[in-house]
Amino acid sequence: MPRYNSSDGFALHYDDVPCAGEAFPVILLAGGAARHPSYLGDLAGLSDKHRLIVPHLRGVGRTKAPSSAERGSWWSQADDLELLRVHLCLERVVLVAHSAGTRLAIAYAAQFPHRVAALVLITPPAAYLVDEPTDADTLIERRRGDTAFDAALLALQAGPQTSDDDAFNAWQHDSAAGVKRNDRTPRSDAGAWPPRRHTSASRHRTTSRHG
Repeated sequence: MPRYNSSDGFALHYDDVPCAGEAFPVILLAGGAARHPSYLGDLAGLSDKHRLIVPHLRGVGRTKAPSSAERGSWWSQADDLELLRVHLCLERVVLVAHSAGTRLAIAYAAQFPHRVAALVLITPPAAYLVDEPTDADTLIERRRGDTAFDAALLALQAGPQTSDDDAFNAWQHDSAAGVKRNDRTPRSDAGAWPPRRHTSASRHRTTSRHG
């Protein structure tokens, strides 16, 4: 697995999913917080057109937990992203972030605005972006009656009946509660990165805009 060094001497790991074309790379930031990025799969075939760079954030996957809570903050980890940009020899970056990962994306954009070519925020937690209440309950009510969604919602509310990290990751990977309905035929290689054990004890269940 490729890696680079942080400013405080830590080894930071990332997945590098190649693309046959010459399109610019996209950096994917997982949500959670502290979820292994394997749940992102290839974002419904995005790797067909773009090289995907998927960081293992501090305390997740192969990257060790930070030496202090401050160093593990979104604001501080933006420096890790900047060093990743330098490591990849990119003039500017395209960031695609999901849920809690949007906090890191915004922290990076705030500190390094001239290094951002494009920024895509997927279901960002609303509370820290706008002064509006969450619309999670409204969205949930709209989808009631969808058999797959109702089953996923019940499983989400019950929580994982396990203390095992691998089973916990599999439970989150399989849940459809936070996924928008999509009529596209599933790809045979979706979720090509198998779920792996994460190292952080911090686990957050997500639905709708909650990260």
